[in-house]
Amino acid sequence: MEEYMRKLSILLLLIIFVLISTVTLASWNFKAKDAIYSISVDGKGEFIAIGSRDDYVYLLSKDGNKLWEFKVGGTVNSVSISPDGGYIVVGSEDRYVYLLDKSGNLIWKVLFQDIISGVGISDGGKYISVSTSSLDRSLYLLDSKGNVLWKRSIGEELHSTSISYDGSTVLCGGKGATVYAFDTGGKPLWNFQANGYIRAISISPDKKYIAVGSEDNNIYLLDINGKEIWHYTVGDYVLSVGCSNDAKVVVGGSRDKNLYILDERGNLISKIGNTQEVWATNVSPDGTFICVGNFEGSFSSATLKEIISAKNLRIRRYIWIGICIGILIAIYILSILFSSTRKEIERRRWGRVTSGVRLFWKYKTMYLFILPTILFLATFNYYPAFSGIYHAFTDWHPGGVTTWVGWENFRQMKYDQYLTVGIKNLLLLLITNIIKTLTMPLLVAELVFHLRSFKAQYWMRVAYVLPIVVPGIVSILLWTMIYDPNIGLLNQLLRSIGLERYTHSWLGEPGIALWSIIFMGIPWVGAFPFLIYYGGLISVPSELFDAAKVDGATSFQRFFNIDLPLLLGQIKLLIVLTYIGTMQDFTTIFIMTGGGPASSTYVPALQLYYSAMRFNKFGYASAIATVLFIVILIGTIINMRYVRSSIEYEA
Repeated sequence: MEEYMRKLSILLLLIIFVLISTVTLASWNFKAKDAIYSISVDGKGEFIAIGSRDDYVYLLSKDGNKLWEFKVGGTVNSVSISPDGGYIVVGSEDRYVYLLDKSGNLIWKVLFQDIISGVGISDGGKYISVSTSSLDRSLYLLDSKGNVLWKRSIGEELHSTSISYDGSTVLCGGKGATVYAFDTGGKPLWNFQANGYIRAISISPDKKYIAVGSEDNNIYLLDINGKEIWHYTVGDYVLSVGCSNDAKVVVGGSRDKNLYILDERGNLISKIGNTQEVWATNVSPDGTFICVGNFEGSFSSATLKEIISAKNLRIRRYIWIGICIGILIAIYILSILFSSTRKEIERRRWGRVTSGVRLFWKYKTMYLFILPTILFLATFNYYPAFSGIYHAFTDWHPGGVTTWVGWENFRQMKYDQYLTVGIKNLLLLLITNIIKTLTMPLLVAELVFHLRSFKAQYWMRVAYVLPIVVPGIVSILLWTMIYDPNIGLLNQLLRSIGLERYTHSWLGEPGIALWSIIFMGIPWVGAFPFLIYYGGLISVPSELFDAAKVDGATSFQRFFNIDLPLLLGQIKLLIVLTYIGTMQDFTTIFIMTGGGPASSTYVPALQLYYSAMRFNKFGYASAIATVLFIVILIGTIINMRYVRSSIEYEA
């Protein structure tokens, strides 16, 4: 009975874990290489254009098939597809506006004075609106050939623009919290004042309504004359908006990681949680399907009916979780009430408790002295470790809301190009570091150990160990100066001997930056491995060396038959420590290159640091840390299991 209840409990716990880990499924998904910043849908809802931070524009069909991709010279800040689906206009961080046809061929590109923050296009590509950001701060209207029809200096940093299907209304908004409206000739029509930075603007396909997203945490719906109809307050900045015909469906993506779906009266239809900030969203003209893209590069699309069904499914999922928890509680109560051996179990348990208490009281002084150490270890070692494993399954923001996302962080790792590059670099660093640890320190230890003069041995030991008192940061900065392309010692030396053609920007060229880091510290005689090897050698019985000398063994024979087998214990220790240190360390790379140039010196630990400290993705960083922990643990177990010294084999 007890065995049956135990198995049933385990099964219910697994069911609860699966139910909790389940995330809302969309009709279909698409994964870009980096954050998605813009989404546009054509007038018939047949094509979807996506702009990403990975410098690509993607065109998808409404079924999720990728039709083509086009690479530009920088982050795609904005993309817009013409209502007829024939043209796609792209605004990029490289200051160019690109016009593409429906097959992804470049028609023209125009260079502007500043970064392009927003673009819009009318039917047939007749008119194109362009907004610029921090320096130029202007709104432009172009014709179909890329010629500037007019320019209006707004005087504030702009973030978004939109144009009606017929081109009769051109909108822009930005840091001044104002939406500006112009006609085709550039004449001002009206202004709308919000209470925060205007992040997004979208005109409905039927040219009746305008959706506005602001940093005052509001989604606004205006009529075509700029009059406010309603506003809806969300949990944080509104980063993106979309509006269907007749405003039957208005969508807004927020920094609070939720997608808000509203009806024409401003009532909430559904609120969908996301794993990251919703930087891009849009809705088809008829309001039947909704698209959303986030900072992770994940894009999904679902019909409104599916979204409502998913909401009901989540409610049912929570009900089932409650039922499973209730059954578990009932099983526990039954196991206590109906267990035939309950009294015997309680008697034995109480006996163990009293025995433990007596033993603790007997050695109370020793336990009291060790208690602070245990508390510090639990607080600063074990608690952070277990907390990191737990938070690997969450979207974690310290001090804010923590959301359970299941395996989403681990799935994201498959698409992290920086992590992929980092793993390749880590393998190279791991191999070279182990080679460096197993060669030069061992060679120097052998040479010092076999010096005939004990005084010479002493001073050589001091000479090789003394550099350990120098802080590691000093050594890193020293080598950074050595590699300096202008005044560095290495290039100066090459120039002085007539080899100027071999000079390089050692840390600035992707092909050699990682190898420059690998070769720093040459001849790689670390004080710690040197002492470990030397300590192993002085522990070898001198009788073995005398016997080898009597037998006529050469130095190489003695090394391979006596020294090396008896040093396998030290070698195992150094391999484990080098393996762990290489997997965890990113200090050298962080200080010398920061992971660059490009991503040529990235390692997983550096991506962990950047994810947490720069991008505020603590949950994803915890997932990387958890994977590193598992890899380190497996590697250490394998090393401890299969690398043994001759003394261990004899035992």
